[in-house]
Amino acid sequence: TEAQNLEEEVRNKPKQELSPPVPTIQSTKVTDLKDSTWTVSYRFSSQPKDDDDDDKNGIVLPNYSGKLTVILKADGYSELISTTDDRLQIVKIWGWDEEYSQEDQKQYLLFSMDVQFPKSDPKLPERKERYYFQARIDQSTN
Repeated sequence: TEAQNLEEEVRNKPKQELSPPVPTIQSTKVTDLKDSTWTVSYRFSSQPKDDDDDDKNGIVLPNYSGKLTVILKADGYSELISTTDDRLQIVKIWGWDEEYSQEDQKQYLLFSMDVQFPKSDPKLPERKERYYFQARIDQSTN
């Protein structure tokens, strides 16, 4: 199938050809999320694997993985700086928020992105979906 051919092509490419280099950003201690830059790793499929249905139909769900770099602007908006997965189109990065959890008394960074899957995706060809990110904010007292 087309998806299997694409996966085989990606496997056989040398690593340096798989994705453009991510710009180097100097690491700093963050005391405020406003106007900070974050590089986030992700890995997901367009749909959860349904063992029974997919195995019978021979459907292979591709995984999309990469890194994206965003700026969390002071006004609550987010801006995409770069991404490493050229198969998945990131349509929009939505605003961000910092949230305190009553459940575990910890702070979390929240934001979401809209992505468009490629035509070759067996479940959601050319469809736009929203994915949510949540990261715990660990604060040291040093």
